[in-house]
Amino acid sequence: MLWDVFEAAHQYDESDETSVDKFKIAYDKATKVHGTKWNLTTGLYWAHPWDFPTLDSKSRGFISVKLGLSAFFKSVKGSVNSSQYLELIKTLNDKFLEDDSSIKNFPELSYQASLSDENYTEIASDSHRQKNMPVNMILYGPPGTGKTYDTVSKAMQIFNITNDDYLVLKKQFDALKSEGRIEFVTFHQSFSYEDFVEGIRAETNDKGELSYSIKDGIFKKIAIGALFSKFDEEFTEDLDELWEEAKSKNRYQNKITTDDAYDRNNYEHKKLILSACKIAEFTAGTGEPYVLIIDEINRGNTSRVFGELITLIETTKRAGTNEVMDAILPYSQEIFTVPDNLYIIGTMNTADRSLALMDTALRRRFDFIEKMPDISLIKDIDENPLRITVEDKIIDIQLMLQTINDRIEALYDREHTIGHAFFMKLKDEPTVEKLAYIFRNNILPLLEEYFFEDWDKITKILGKSNIYIKKNFDNLGFDYPGTNYSRNDSALENKDTYINIYKLKDIDPDQAQSE
Repeated sequence: MLWDVFEAAHQYDESDETSVDKFKIAYDKATKVHGTKWNLTTGLYWAHPWDFPTLDSKSRGFISVKLGLSAFFKSVKGSVNSSQYLELIKTLNDKFLEDDSSIKNFPELSYQASLSDENYTEIASDSHRQKNMPVNMILYGPPGTGKTYDTVSKAMQIFNITNDDYLVLKKQFDALKSEGRIEFVTFHQSFSYEDFVEGIRAETNDKGELSYSIKDGIFKKIAIGALFSKFDEEFTEDLDELWEEAKSKNRYQNKITTDDAYDRNNYEHKKLILSACKIAEFTAGTGEPYVLIIDEINRGNTSRVFGELITLIETTKRAGTNEVMDAILPYSQEIFTVPDNLYIIGTMNTADRSLALMDTALRRRFDFIEKMPDISLIKDIDENPLRITVEDKIIDIQLMLQTINDRIEALYDREHTIGHAFFMKLKDEPTVEKLAYIFRNNILPLLEEYFFEDWDKITKILGKSNIYIKKNFDNLGFDYPGTNYSRNDSALENKDTYINIYKLKDIDPDQAQSE
């Protein structure tokens, strides 16, 4: 079948209708052979470099971007058929004849594409890829700055979905999550490679018999889904044929039998088809975007959890790039790679663990997006700076938080400041009672954790509020040399307590804000 297309190419004459028809029939038959697709154009180029262009990933990108033919590749599903290939050849030859064209033939085209420093593997047909949207990113900052909240909007940007209404956006996010396109996991101290990638699990059957099997973790499952999306796009027409071929080489005989019909939504079926393929076959298909959100990424032992994925998640080492790498997984002994349509969004609480202490190898592979407290987001229902009015007094929430954070930064560091998200609850309920609840359950426990028993610093941060008062030890029977403090809960119900946090002299909140 492959010989027929090369024979037809040797005899090809665009002015001879019979010759053209013979080539088209042979070409379309050849593309049905597993593993040909775009590779067929490379073989034709090697055999007849002046008549047929290679459409390897680099050349496709170069043609798309530099020659302005992105619309052509966007219209192509998988690889080109014979009619599309010949149409592109005619279009390119016409471009070569233009006076301002620096490229005059296919060898020059291939040469220029190979010399380019730009990475054209992500060609214009890659509609899911947003400009300046990193494949690996970590949102980091102090507690309460909306990091986990923002993962929703970041994820939806990857899917080209935006909406000013967060609730609408969250519904769309949940729909994609139910489809398996988005996954969410939280790292913790006992989270391991076996939970994340794959590991051996003990199982008991109905008879109480114990057995052990290899179970895939959340990262491997979503990576398989993303890989299959690239593969499905590239080889849609051949899936039934590939399914039968894959079943004949079945390594999952306990889960799949030769009588099983192909189910594109079955995870084990996807794995079986992918196991019969080569990594190079995933470089052409764009695939749909998939997103893995890792909350509290710095709380886990990242080098232990990621293992060999530390290399594979690197942007330039993913399936779909020229430098794609794979690894053999330790338990299943499967060849594994990470596709370029799988995005990883992590969150990191800097108060829990400093950015400087993160695994260096992991830091190099992620873009870090800082999320610091933003007092301008604390607004009332009319979108004005939030203030609580009680009788003749006004509590300026923005000024209060800014004052607290300035003092924390001076006495500790900026990584332990307090986020604006804690005070967003006041938007619908701007009362002293609600503010007291926030301080009692969120703000004061944080300060006590940051400045463990350093009451002098805590009282400085809270100004003249008297939220903490000195504790008397008159009945000990001996002299107590130290100074202890206790929380004055009654003060939290007093409006003046919060004003005294930022009040340095008798001025109104508007004047203090301007200063």
